[in-house]
Amino acid sequence: MSHLDPDILPLVALGEQELTADDRAHLEECPVCAEEVDALKRTAVVGRSTIVIDALESPPPRVWDAIVDELGMSPGATASTADDATVSASEEAPAQTRREHVARTRDRAPRRRAGGLTRGLLALAATVVLVVVVGGVWSLTSLPQTTPIASAELLAFPDHPGAHGEAVVEERGDERTVEVTLEAAPIPGTFREVWLISADATQIVSLGVLDSQTGTFPIPADIDLDEFVLVDVSAEPDDGPPEHSGDSIVRGELQRI
Repeated sequence: MSHLDPDILPLVALGEQELTADDRAHLEECPVCAEEVDALKRTAVVGRSTIVIDALESPPPRVWDAIVDELGMSPGATASTADDATVSASEEAPAQTRREHVARTRDRAPRRRAGGLTRGLLALAATVVLVVVVGGVWSLTSLPQTTPIASAELLAFPDHPGAHGEAVVEERGDERTVEVTLEAAPIPGTFREVWLISADATQIVSLGVLDSQTGTFPIPADIDLDEFVLVDVSAEPDDGPPEHSGDSIVRGELQRI
């Protein structure tokens, strides 16, 4: 029985090759071709997965058996040992050598199929790796890069000696964020809130609550950082109004980088 071309089997496993009606019928009836396609499909799944990637590093015994069979080696034997045995048999028993030659001739077809499977597995694995690498490079190069655009040193107000901090504004595409770091003694019954304030202190915008020493806050798209140049961290009473309490811990002016 003739088999499907081993060069198209990896494409069939990847879903990139349409089979003719005759080829599909053969694949349904031939266990050899069906097994090869199933093995290639499993390899494709492994190659696309980041969870079971180790499966590619340890091929199953049948793959090694196919390689040994393709090379005409017996398990545990070296190439030189196999060659010596062949020469010895040829010198001592010509008739037996002819019988072995006939047997080897009969075995060539399945060995080619095993070799086709091995080559198919290697080709499919290489294709999957190439797709993963190219896709990863494309993702890294196509994503917007994060760029620092302004920073401020946050200095303590008289009521909070020893407090200090830093603010860094970063831009990524159309989005801007400010990362605020504050080192200051905790004040019971209060929480810390981050603000942007205009240079003349007539406008103020709350960015959110600083729950820990460092926090990152999105900056609204309509905020002009050339106008709102002051970063302020205040102590707000737990049950107080939403407006600024007037108790600033630190404040600093943004400088363009």
